[in-house]
Amino acid sequence: MPAADRLPLGVRALRIFGSGLLALSPATRWIPAACWMSLTFILSMQQFGGSGTSSVLWGITSNGYHCFEYGVLALCLCLFAPRELGWPRLRARETVFVVGFVVLYGLSDEIHQLYVPTRTSSGLDLFSDFTGAWLATRAVARAGGVDYDARALVRIVLLGIPLCLGCAALANWGGDWFPWLVWS
Repeated sequence: MPAADRLPLGVRALRIFGSGLLALSPATRWIPAACWMSLTFILSMQQFGGSGTSSVLWGITSNGYHCFEYGVLALCLCLFAPRELGWPRLRARETVFVVGFVVLYGLSDEIHQLYVPTRTSSGLDLFSDFTGAWLATRAVARAGGVDYDARALVRIVLLGIPLCLGCAALANWGGDWFPWLVWS
């Protein structure tokens, strides 16, 4: 592993954040996920509308939050993965569990939004949720432990940005192309 002072600033920041989360005891590892899920639920109840919410920038921004929001939830759930060298070891089974849980929670959020005035519910948002969770699990796997790879982590972050923007664009305008995926 390279010396910490030679790592890119973003990689160092992710490793510091991850190390802080990993310091949680097994009895308290559920707290970040529960808090983040609660915040997601509260934000999902917010009603939007009015000036400025129909712009292209608003559409990309509001839909772009899905990748970030559900990526953070995936990060929190990675705390439950088995550890090697003190870091979550995300094999295929653990990745499927984390991403699957996130998508199921995202589905419950979309169902919840069916009952919130001015909100829409869409399967395209679930694709954004999946993308954010998958990118987060890949970043966690490369940020430390036996699969540590700083260059791969940088690539994941740099490729993740356009992927998330693409998901946001699809969620924003994809309903015109795939109307069966918009549920409200």
